[in-house]
Amino acid sequence: MRAYLAQGAIRFWFVRREGRTLSGVGIMTLGPWAYYFLGGTNQEGYGCGAVFALFGHLIPYLASQGVTELNLGGMAVGAEQKGHIEHGLYRFKTGFGARVVRCFVATGST
Repeated sequence: MRAYLAQGAIRFWFVRREGRTLSGVGIMTLGPWAYYFLGGTNQEGYGCGAVFALFGHLIPYLASQGVTELNLGGMAVGAEQKGHIEHGLYRFKTGFGARVVRCFVATGST
């Protein structure tokens, strides 16, 4: 993690109001690719749409830096269905114009 931070490959972005952090994300960039790996928003941030403001500034910035693909991470199969526990996450991610890419996840056992 320190090596990525030292090279600027990982950056953290925050929205603050009057000194209070409302929302934040961690983004890793590798050439033209960026990966959203961490994020959180508190109740006040949800109330004022802080994460939308954050991504509203972040996406154009990444594009200006040559990033052509931002991976917003995965979610469970069926999340596009209303009533699914991850439907809100699906709506959030696709609300930015994200396209859904179906893939398989492999896990190992010890």
